[in-house]
Amino acid sequence: MGYGTGANRIVSFKRQSALGTIATTSGAAQLRRADFSANWNRSTIENPEIRPDRQKAMARGGMATGDLQWSGPVSPGSQSGFWDALVMGGYQSAVTSGALTNVTAAATAPHFTRATGSWITDGFRLGQVIRCTGWTTGGVGNNSRNFQIIAITATQLTVVTRDGTAVAAKASGDSVTFTAPGKYCYTPQSSFLDAYMTFDEWSPDVDVGGRDEVWWDARITGGNFKADPNGNLVSQLNMTALAYQKGNAQYFSSPSAISATDVCSTSTGLLVANGTVIGYATGIDFNIDLKPDMPAVVNASKYPFILASQINVTGTLKALWFDDTFDAAFLAETDIGIYAPFFNGPGAAAEFVNIGLPQTRLFSSKKNDGITSTVREYTYIAGPNASAATGTVQSTMFVQDSLAP
Repeated sequence: MGYGTGANRIVSFKRQSALGTIATTSGAAQLRRADFSANWNRSTIENPEIRPDRQKAMARGGMATGDLQWSGPVSPGSQSGFWDALVMGGYQSAVTSGALTNVTAAATAPHFTRATGSWITDGFRLGQVIRCTGWTTGGVGNNSRNFQIIAITATQLTVVTRDGTAVAAKASGDSVTFTAPGKYCYTPQSSFLDAYMTFDEWSPDVDVGGRDEVWWDARITGGNFKADPNGNLVSQLNMTALAYQKGNAQYFSSPSAISATDVCSTSTGLLVANGTVIGYATGIDFNIDLKPDMPAVVNASKYPFILASQINVTGTLKALWFDDTFDAAFLAETDIGIYAPFFNGPGAAAEFVNIGLPQTRLFSSKKNDGITSTVREYTYIAGPNASAATGTVQSTMFVQDSLAP
């Protein structure tokens, strides 16, 4: 008799076409994980009858749900099937300027200036990581390099690089193309994404029936990202499933192999607040709660749907006490835009996952005491940005994944 082990377990997932329609058996992907827990729980309906034998009357089973939780290091492209579901907004079309011959590059801000047209109209937004190609002679250092936008107007981009490399100055005339690698998604103003998924957990070393478990009509209800020094960018996603089945054969018969893309580390990341690179942060986390609602109905053994009622993003920012930037913002209730791309290597064009909060407000400030370095800790709440006209994503949160298909 074989016993189940996590090392041999294969967890796969696939997006469903609709609520109530289990994903088809082909086209699934194996899930990279540090941990995946999935449990099926039925509520208890107590029987309050008083019995003369003084024994408690047997209870009945009520409505059931699956509680699923995934956690692991973040890797570009590996979890892109989750980010749009987390923010309730589908991926936007790939952002590109097309070929331009009217762009001047400068070593000082603004770094990229175009004579005509609009970066904003092309789809570029504050906080995005971008790349460009086509520069010649003195401008070749700008080719295939990650730049993060820290200020934007219709004709001007101000950028930073992770390692502080300056933009190579070059007069206009080269045929250059700017892109925002991969795709990005954000919580929209309307037409929200209701994404349901099917998860298959296959335990091949169990040699009796029931070694395959499938949870479907599963929806992300919240999660978090956490970045601590000298570590990986890690994420956790919470999900609820409305349906469950067991079998003896793997449901997703041929899921694609686990991605081998390197994970994102905090040692190769950026943290930008209101256009300034914060080089003294000691940690940041992003907590997302979609306020799920599952209305119970009569004459049914399962909930009819899961409603993501509202995206709530909160978190904690920690930083060495270097200056008064964050305390001043806290005391004045000044909003701060926070943008944090994390790269999967030190290269100029390393792949990345970029988290953006266009508008946050600090609500507490505290510090430690002792002989060690003083660290100030701030809690924040993110809110919806008022307008996209200034080149800022009109949303509470966006995620850009450079390898999102």
